[in-house]
Amino acid sequence: MDAMTFPLRIPHKRNAAASRERLLEAAKEAFATVGYSQVGIRDIAALAGLSSTLLIRYFGSKALLFEEALT
Repeated sequence: MDAMTFPLRIPHKRNAAASRERLLEAAKEAFATVGYSQVGIRDIAALAGLSSTLLIRYFGSKALLFEEALT
């Protein structure tokens, strides 16, 4: 196989600030509607349309995300 067999993947630029804000807004919504103990980081990430890995990268933990969502 040569390089022309597969289409080129052009990497997209990530906007860290926008991703972080999407996660924070999704968390606020989830915590308000379902409650802290009933929602997981994967649920919040899915609601934001992002990966749970990014949630951990930006906030460190669900508890720290909750703390920031309250402020």
